[in-house]
Amino acid sequence: MTYYAPPPRHPQVIAEVSNLGSVAMALIGVSTVGHLIGVLTSWRGFSNISNHLQYSPGYTYGDMLADQPSGTSLTRFTTIAAAVLFLIWLRNARRNAERFHPAQHRADSNWVVLGWFCPGANFVFPYQVVDDIWRTSDPAAPPGVARARDLPGSRLVLLWWVTWTATISLWVIGFIVAVTDLSTETYRLTLILDSAAAVLCCFAAVFVIQVIRQISRWQTTPRPPMPPRWQ
Repeated sequence: MTYYAPPPRHPQVIAEVSNLGSVAMALIGVSTVGHLIGVLTSWRGFSNISNHLQYSPGYTYGDMLADQPSGTSLTRFTTIAAAVLFLIWLRNARRNAERFHPAQHRADSNWVVLGWFCPGANFVFPYQVVDDIWRTSDPAAPPGVARARDLPGSRLVLLWWVTWTATISLWVIGFIVAVTDLSTETYRLTLILDSAAAVLCCFAAVFVIQVIRQISRWQTTPRPPMPPRWQ
């Protein structure tokens, strides 16, 4: 009987990205569709919420959330799951990228996850992390470069980050408007902001899915070893 040895694993891949990336992409897609459906459902229920706001004294933002469709909770769960898997994928992709190219990344490895949760820094570090992973994962990147920021980049990463930060900004503004002065007029404005955010979220999802797919493909494609990291 003849036995065939399994093909050797990519010698430079030290952390899993392919399967994690696939699941993360699927959850991002499901979450995005859920947000779209949620906005459309909220518009359909606008008259009901408006009546409560006009004729029910003491109607609060919490009451409004309780009157939202039950599918909203599922969308929130899917969004959290997508975010967790994306961060795990990002951490693994960063580890691999450091093996593929010796260039120094702009953000320390500790900021790969923490950078998303620090106010102010979360508008800078996540983009730098993903952008440098893209640059150092590209097999065509020239080896004799000391800094990742000096390697060729991609507009795709920038488009993702611009649309994503715009999405978050609109969601935050809508939340502040609703909490500060909840009325029929402010609720309508909140829905308009949420609708614009949902559209931008669709673009951001398309862009980040392409980023995940491309980086995962690069990192799982065998290549010659690179020289050691710059000192």
